[in-house]
Amino acid sequence: ITKIFNYNLPEVGEQYQVRKGHPVSQKYGIGAKWVPWGICKNAECKKVDARQAWDHYSVGPPYMMHLDDWRLMVNEWVEYSPECLENDPPPSILAEMYSFAMACAHHGLPHELVNTMLSDPDSIQSEPAWKEVPWDFRQQGFLNGNQAELNVHILHYCHGYWLGDERNTGHMINYGFNFHKGHLPKDILHNCERSLLVEPPTNKFAKDRDSTKENNHVWMLYQI
Repeated sequence: ITKIFNYNLPEVGEQYQVRKGHPVSQKYGIGAKWVPWGICKNAECKKVDARQAWDHYSVGPPYMMHLDDWRLMVNEWVEYSPECLENDPPPSILAEMYSFAMACAHHGLPHELVNTMLSDPDSIQSEPAWKEVPWDFRQQGFLNGNQAELNVHILHYCHGYWLGDERNTGHMINYGFNFHKGHLPKDILHNCERSLLVEPPTNKFAKDRDSTKENNHVWMLYQI
């Protein structure tokens, strides 16, 4: 589940403009794990070191690239995938992200990294947008009337979000709350017979039940 705020975004400089040979993508923490695997198939990929991998290839959805660049790298994305899966087998689910990074490196397509996504309430350091999330959304609306000041454009619900003593026991029956995308019925978006989601609390008691001192679980739960 990903929530994208696709209203008029603040203007960005040329550094963050997508153009041929200059992709722009969200920063993820996949890092340089693939570099020492030694499975690069050309000199362009082999010359990427750990620092470059972190600075330009540690990316994930949304990937934003010129159509010609997608066409250029897509075959290598497929080609690298089996070996990436061998080196990063299940239960990991990141193999195709590593193969994507390697395919881009193969064709000399370093990404400009952006940090406008939120996903993990416990990752304040790797997701700096947490430091400036607006809290007056209930009174003013989410945008607070000033789009230029909003530094969050994507909410990626890839974790569990909960209130309570611990994640596995957080439930309304014991004054908690628990949400994970896997809890939702698969047809919730097109079956109108499905019940609406219960609106989570945002009061002081809810914040006291949040495991993060910044109340990031409360914030993410409310935005659903």
